[in-house]
Order: sequence, then structure tokens, then C-alpha cells
Amino acid sequence: MVLSVRSSLQQSAKLPEYKYLVNPLVKLLYNNADKIVAVSRGVERELSENFQLEKSKVITIDNGYDVSNIQRQGQEELQDNEKLFFDSRKVVVTAGRLTNAKGQWHLVRAFTEVVKEVPDAFLVILGSGELEQYLRQLAKACEIDDFIYFTGFVSNPYKYMSRSDIFVFPSLYEGFPNALAEAVCLGLPCIAADFHTGAREILAPDMVEGDNAVENVMEVAYGLLTPVCSGKYYKDMSEPLEPAENCLAQAIIRMLTDEKKVYEYRKKSVQRRESMKIDVVVNKWVELIEES
Repeated sequence: MVLSVRSSLQQSAKLPEYKYLVNPLVKLLYNNADKIVAVSRGVERELSENFQLEKSKVITIDNGYDVSNIQRQGQEELQDNEKLFFDSRKVVVTAGRLTNAKGQWHLVRAFTEVVKEVPDAFLVILGSGELEQYLRQLAKACEIDDFIYFTGFVSNPYKYMSRSDIFVFPSLYEGFPNALAEAVCLGLPCIAADFHTGAREILAPDMVEGDNAVENVMEVAYGLLTPVCSGKYYKDMSEPLEPAENCLAQAIIRMLTDEKKVYEYRKKSVQRRESMKIDVVVNKWVELIEES
């Protein structure tokens, strides 16, 4: 029997109902499997360390992506009013549900610093969720609502992503960051918070996942990593940017003001996506099932 673990259990493991019921069951039942496949090295590590699963049974197989299909969808036309943003501005894009885990409000606050240094910068936030109204109100309170476009739910985010200058992913935690991986598949220069699982596996696969999280902006093999923000909610800019928000702002500014760096990281993303193609991942699953 092969089990697949698709998300991080670290956050939910702290809840009482998990701590006293689900966690013991995970330890008991998962060890009966022949193999346990984690979606990222971070998830693999937490299964071995936090749930005491046999290390020999736990392996990582990343998600695979239909790169050709993602690129095809990226070529679909935008509406005329949307084209204006991409034709005349330096566009920063982020994608994902507007929910606590994604940390988009920290990006909104960081963007107040970005527009001071790069007046033609423009932020596109793809997605919908329970925090949409809060994010809109925060953007207005920070007086940058004219620099942000909330698309709401879109069936094809790739047509926006493909036309953007850089992709930014400010998540607080993830299982595996599909939106970040899809941005790489589109050849975008990427900036991501160094959250618990996934970001450095995509942007810095040679870094050890268990190493300490970055404390400043770090240029790595396939993008930039920044510290994870606090998760604290803010109403406006009456409180200054927290250090991690400032790092996020500086990383964006660094990219938007250095065309050579953008060009280099575009090439890096194109190189990185080769190992993320669906056929590469399918072959890993076939080998595992044949061995089990």
C-alpha cells in the first residue's frame, strides 16, 4: 500500500482535536503502509520528525505540471481594459486563494514601499476568498488602491501571469506551492517567502530543507527568497513595515529596477521547469509502484 500526503500537517497538528486524536492515528496507521509519498521535502521531514514515521518508508515526489498546456493558456487574450495595465506598467503578480495561509496583506503593505521607488509598478492579485474585502480595504487605507488590480476568481490565471514582469508568493505556509511552480513553468522571475515547505525546493533545490529560514533577501539558484512574514493583521500603515515586509519590498524593487537580473531569472525558470514536467514525475510514480 502506498499513501500520498499532499499538504503540511504542521499547522493543524497544533490544534487540540489533532493533537490528541488525529496525530496518534497518523503515527499508528501510516506506518502500516509500504511507502508514504510526501509532496515536498518539508512534508517528508515533518512526517519523519513530528509523527515518528519510519524514515525508510517516507519519500518525496513533487507535483508534475503540463507545461505545454500552461503555456498555451498563457497565450489567451486579455480584455482590452486589462491590456492597459500590462502595456504601460511594471506588473507584479501573485496568485492563490485570498485566505490566511497566503499572506497577501503583507504584500499589499510591502507594495507601499515599492511604488515609492518604482512609480509605474502595478500589483495584480489573482484569486478570490474570504479576505478579499479586507485586502481591498487595506489597499485603500494604505492609499495604493490605484496601484492594485483585484481580478477575483479567474478560470485562466496563466494569461495574466505570462504577461507580468515578476511573480511574488508571500505565503505563510503551504503543502506544495502550485502557483509558484506554475509561474516557473511560464518562465517568470520569482520571489517567494521561505515558508515551511516547498518554496526553496522549487527556487533553491540544492539547499537543505531543514536549514534555518532566511533572515534577509537571498538570491538563490532560481529566484529570490525572503523571510516569512508574521501573519499579523494590520488596518493601515500606522505601524511601520515589519522587517519581513521590508525584505519583500526590497526584493521586488531589486527585480523591477534591474533588467539584467529579470532576464537572468527568466532563463533560470525556463531551465527549472524541465524537471517539473508531468512525464518526469509520472516516471517516478511508475518506478515506485513497480518496486512496492
